[in-house]
Amino acid sequence: MQAALDHLQNQSGNIREEDEARLSPLVHGHLNVLGRYSFSLNEHAKKGLLNPIKEAVENP
Repeated sequence: MQAALDHLQNQSGNIREEDEARLSPLVHGHLNVLGRYSFSLNEHAKKGLLNPIKEAVENP
């Protein structure tokens, strides 16, 4: 999440509080963060690299 915040800060210099709040999965009550999870990592992630952030498309 910090990498996403750093990216937003570098792009616009202004991070709105509501944008920052949406980064956390904990704001969604239906998500269960307890238990065991198994994920298959792609080669990009295995190298410790982050996927690029998709820029939002604003409605005209």
